[in-house]
Amino acid sequence: MNRPVARLPTSPDVVLLTLTIGAGLLSATVIAGLALGHTAGSWPTIVPSVVLVLGCFPIGLFVLRARPGNRVGLSLSLVGITALVAVAATAWSALGTPAWLAEWAWWPPWVLVVATLTLYPGRAAIGLTRTRLLVASLAAGSVSTVALAVATGLSPGLLTAAVQAEGAVRALLVVAATTMLVVVGAAIGSVVDLVRRARSGSPVERSRLRALLPAGMLIVGGLTVEVVGLPYATVPGLLALPIGMGIAILAHHLDDLDLLVNRAVVWLILTALLFAAFAGTVALLSTTALAGEPIVVSALGTAAVAVGFDPVRRRVQRAVDRLLFGETDSPVKVLSDLGRRMQAAVDPGELLADLVAAVGTSLRVPYVRMEVHGHDGLTLTTVEDGRPQPGPGEFVMRAHGEQVGRLLVAPRRTGEVFTSREAELLQDIAGQAAIAARSYRVTLELRQARESLVRSREDERLRIRRDLHDGLGPALAGARMQVAAARHVADTAPELLGSVQDTLAECSREVRRIVDNIRPGALDRGLLPAIRHRADAIGPVPQVTVEATGDLNDLGAAVEVAVYRIVTEALSNAAHHSGAEHLRVMLDGTGAQLLVEVRDDGRGGAAPREGGIGLESMRQRTEELGGRFALESGTTGTVIRLTLPR
Repeated sequence: MNRPVARLPTSPDVVLLTLTIGAGLLSATVIAGLALGHTAGSWPTIVPSVVLVLGCFPIGLFVLRARPGNRVGLSLSLVGITALVAVAATAWSALGTPAWLAEWAWWPPWVLVVATLTLYPGRAAIGLTRTRLLVASLAAGSVSTVALAVATGLSPGLLTAAVQAEGAVRALLVVAATTMLVVVGAAIGSVVDLVRRARSGSPVERSRLRALLPAGMLIVGGLTVEVVGLPYATVPGLLALPIGMGIAILAHHLDDLDLLVNRAVVWLILTALLFAAFAGTVALLSTTALAGEPIVVSALGTAAVAVGFDPVRRRVQRAVDRLLFGETDSPVKVLSDLGRRMQAAVDPGELLADLVAAVGTSLRVPYVRMEVHGHDGLTLTTVEDGRPQPGPGEFVMRAHGEQVGRLLVAPRRTGEVFTSREAELLQDIAGQAAIAARSYRVTLELRQARESLVRSREDERLRIRRDLHDGLGPALAGARMQVAAARHVADTAPELLGSVQDTLAECSREVRRIVDNIRPGALDRGLLPAIRHRADAIGPVPQVTVEATGDLNDLGAAVEVAVYRIVTEALSNAAHHSGAEHLRVMLDGTGAQLLVEVRDDGRGGAAPREGGIGLESMRQRTEELGGRFALESGTTGTVIRLTLPR
């Protein structure tokens, strides 16, 4: 009979077990200290630590249980544990060592709170900026903690009994205060980074970061109220912060999370406004003849709040919806913004991407896709913003009576449909985008027509060259030979035959010149051998190196002529004007496009030689074929880069 084998705890189980046992022991220590009466400190000063224990530790455990290895879950658990250490030290503060511990143990949990803000939401890589903030907060927090611990050890009661600091203790306090300011700066930087990511991150990241908005509002409001003398006003915010993090990390449906955040923010703003309205009404009526009638004053204040509740709620709801979900209630603003973008655009392709991103940002939708169709209905190009979502709304893009594409926009929540107002706005946006899509299509067609024209021209030139070279050229050469033979055997008019022979020789030279101008004869051996032959003719000073990768044999005639002309001109310019010692030509035919680079180590700024094709002609030859031309020139030399379709 097989016995069941006990399952060894895995690493996540060990972490959870260790944290739970540690919290249990510390809690027992707190209870024992209180029961035995060993508490000598002031409990109101430790309330924030108690709040951190109650808010962070259980949420951290829940997150680690559901998402093993989540850095925010581990960080929240450590915040709770370290805060519980401070509470335990206060519970035994009548004794020596715990009293010393209670003087500085309140600080490490706040350092870990800053680290948690930097790590949130805890899965993806945090990037360079957040790494620097994390390192700064942890390093400065460690230094300040050690400085506080040593200072309070040298001078007991330094912080709790206002003991005068002197000498080394004063220096330690200066170090602690300075590094604490660094931690505060890192906290501000983390909040700024959270705001930045909430505005420009992915839809999922934006939803999770918006979950902290209610906690942020409570903390800011609590700090404001504490300034005017109401203690512990930040407690709701400190509790809401880990709760918001936990809900956001554990939420399976982020659409519901957006709705929850929306309702929470509206509720908080309404509560604050209505409380202020009630208090203001009561205060105002208390200065009148009704001051002696508190019931009447309260009733009038309640009536004022009731009358203003619904219009205030609608305004607040619209403002919060605009903040979280975009400008759906301001179609004129959205359309005018799109119009300004279209007026300022230069490249139609970049305009399409800009419009799609603007729609996603303005309306706060998770996914936008624009498809541009050709005359045959096939998709020419697709531009997207966000992650694809199920069930997007489809809006036809029509310009000049013709369908040029479609705009796909996903609702903010899965299973939701756009309201009639939103659908009307999106259809108007699709109409605006259709003009840009048609411009892009016309530009693309013109570009393709130009490329086709250039290639056809070059193919025709190649055919004419072949006819001249293989047909007329040999015929002229044969006629000249026949005249030469007739001149030696004819009895009359040798001078006339000599003149005919000279004319035929001149015609042959002219045919060779025309043939070479139509297409360089060196290219008959291939592009790479032709360029290497030209490079060998320039050396040995400057030294020319030619490198090539990929297949260069299937290039079109137009591409070969353009590359050869530009490279030979660039080599000639560098050799005669730049004072370079080394020239390097690189050709890469491994991809769908041919990449060409000509680099020299001269003084830069070399002008093209007189009679050469010139930089502008280089650019025109490249762009005629749908390629890109780039020139970089400086004190370290000149680089010419070409990108051409094969």
